[in-house]
Amino acid sequence: MGAREKLMLVQKGLRRKHSKDSVFTEVICGAAGSARIDFMALRKSWAKPNIAAYEIKVSRGDFLADHKWENYLPFCHTFYFACPANIIHADEVTPPAGLVYITPQSTRCVKSAIHRPHEMSWQALYHLLMSRAGVDHPGRTPEREQRADEWHDWMKNNKSFKDLGWELRQHISAKTKKLTEKEKVIAEASIQFEESQKAREILKPLMEYSWEWEEALPLVVQEVLSQREKKLSVRDIDAAIKRLGEAKELLV
Repeated sequence: MGAREKLMLVQKGLRRKHSKDSVFTEVICGAAGSARIDFMALRKSWAKPNIAAYEIKVSRGDFLADHKWENYLPFCHTFYFACPANIIHADEVTPPAGLVYITPQSTRCVKSAIHRPHEMSWQALYHLLMSRAGVDHPGRTPEREQRADEWHDWMKNNKSFKDLGWELRQHISAKTKKLTEKEKVIAEASIQFEESQKAREILKPLMEYSWEWEEALPLVVQEVLSQREKKLSVRDIDAAIKRLGEAKELLV
């Protein structure tokens, strides 16, 4: 499992743990360059208020190199390290921090954090509101991130990106084939319509003659050809004669 997958695993587990709370991700605790908390959860309670902050670790090296976590304490009541199981050991976590293990099936508190009932600064609350509104990251809110994670999980469990791409190509190919067939039918209909129009042009002058059309036809054809810059094809003339014969049979 890569770092990205581990990060998503931990975030999903924390959302599961705080399903009844308001959650925030990557909250910037001040101006540009200030500390950034990976995950925060706000308990919806006036009687027992609590803001929990989580520093997500996906490797031991990341944990051992972290010397900034104490900077997060003024912005929360409880602080935890959150990681996949066994990356961090409980005896390595210094109070008041706690430790949470995340697995695909469960979220387990290995070491409880010390609750510090201090007054939250207006700056901390202000940045929570900014995070909720997506100001820190325009277009990205916790709800959208959760939906994105759920979609990624669905893709991972149901379809690989390669399979999805193949199915998409097949779907587009089938649609293109149908459109090409329709275009061909339309083109053939257009040709038939043009031929019909040409035939009507040939037959129109015959209305001036009697139904002795066999005698009148050569004269009409010659008249039509002399009036056109481009000669009509033999196929056009044959079609006109055929239609004229059909019309005569209907009237007899």
